[in-house]
Amino acid sequence: MAALRCEETDRVPIVVRGVNPLHSVAGLPPSKHPSFKPLIMAVAEKTEWEYRWHPQGENLLSVSPEARIHTELLPSEKQGFQEQVKIFETPLGPLKKIDYVSVEGKPGLTKKYPIESLEDVEKFLSIPYEFQKPDTTEFFHLTQKMGDQGVVAANIGLDPIGHVTRWLGLETLAMWSLLERDSIIRLVESFYQRCELFIKSLLQDKVGSVFSTLGAEQITPPMMSPRDFHEFVTRYDEKLWAPIREEGGLIHFHCHGNLKKIIQDFNTMGASCLHPVEAPPMGDLTLKEAKELMKGKICIEGNFQLDNFYTKDEEFISEEVKTIMKDGAPGTGFILCPTASPIPPILEDKTLNNYLAFIKAGLEYGKN
Repeated sequence: MAALRCEETDRVPIVVRGVNPLHSVAGLPPSKHPSFKPLIMAVAEKTEWEYRWHPQGENLLSVSPEARIHTELLPSEKQGFQEQVKIFETPLGPLKKIDYVSVEGKPGLTKKYPIESLEDVEKFLSIPYEFQKPDTTEFFHLTQKMGDQGVVAANIGLDPIGHVTRWLGLETLAMWSLLERDSIIRLVESFYQRCELFIKSLLQDKVGSVFSTLGAEQITPPMMSPRDFHEFVTRYDEKLWAPIREEGGLIHFHCHGNLKKIIQDFNTMGASCLHPVEAPPMGDLTLKEAKELMKGKICIEGNFQLDNFYTKDEEFISEEVKTIMKDGAPGTGFILCPTASPIPPILEDKTLNNYLAFIKAGLEYGKN
């Protein structure tokens, strides 16, 4: 919490994104394959825990009886996949979404997005929106189980533009940013209103004090321009987070991409922590540059590239952490963290040993 507030710490905190010892402590179902057990134990014993909680159920579509969803699984032309077809009922006619779903535990892919035309926009907006208050009981249970081991963040989920992207897809979003900006704005404003109700409901239940969000990475440069980012993200997220900031809450923002030209937007929005701030070639900001630009106003959580765990050796891992600490540790507001969560469902020995080397080096080089 001190690091998130850009206050002094006795050492740089270490967070292994996507690895949650809290699952076993809180009696939740295992979140990982048994091959992760040595890593989970190391995270539990030697690092800070970061858990993002989100209430069960859908809060941002609608619980109106006119917003029924029909789902079926069909055979697919892609080997090892099925097609999950979702039909969204609306007063103006159905919307269809088709996803490739792996039968082998592999990542999926969207074949067809539900909004492909201006007519589809009208269909979506015709759904009478009814908000369902989330059950926050689990948040307080997990916070109690967490104790002083780390932070349970209330996961807001996608911000408004992130939700719009889920309905449009990146290709349509990019084209409409040039041809149909008004339609994008209408959709963003619709999801802003829903997200606002959700956040205010969490605050009413005294959920906090750390909130996490993502979604804006969909339109960071070079996908779209800084102007687009400001118009579709900054002006809405700034208003969306205002009640959280007024209550003294902190905002953890996950955003990949080239951030150099939009880094000050995160300060405008009121972000408390920014993850992962990737260095070139994946991003365009070195950690040293980011620290200088932030001037202790926003904590940086990062920026160890996930790919290193799979492609490098333990010696490289240790030296890379040493370099990162040299740039990140001075001053305040830094948390050592991989740029993403583990992707393969099974953790191979080489990858496990590299993760353990990462933790060891973080403890060795992160002392202040």
